[in-house]
Amino acid sequence: HPEWPDPLAEVAQIPWVPPQHLTAQGAIKSVLSPQWQYIEHETLGAELYDWQSDPAEAHNLIKDPQVQPVVDRLRAYLKTFP
Repeated sequence: HPEWPDPLAEVAQIPWVPPQHLTAQGAIKSVLSPQWQYIEHETLGAELYDWQSDPAEAHNLIKDPQVQPVVDRLRAYLKTFP
């Protein structure tokens, strides 16, 4: 529904998983919108993917200046939740 808030996902660091698994290296938080997924990894930094043009999430757009307003909006939204 378009009036619902964007969902959040959160995974704590899991020290007992294999070391190559991202959660072994730190906690992960994510916010999902109909078009975007913004991810913050505790030690690996931030990522942004456009699900409409890149459903496989192969191209991290976090450094693309054209989508910086999207990054700023989703980052601010994620930070409203402790």
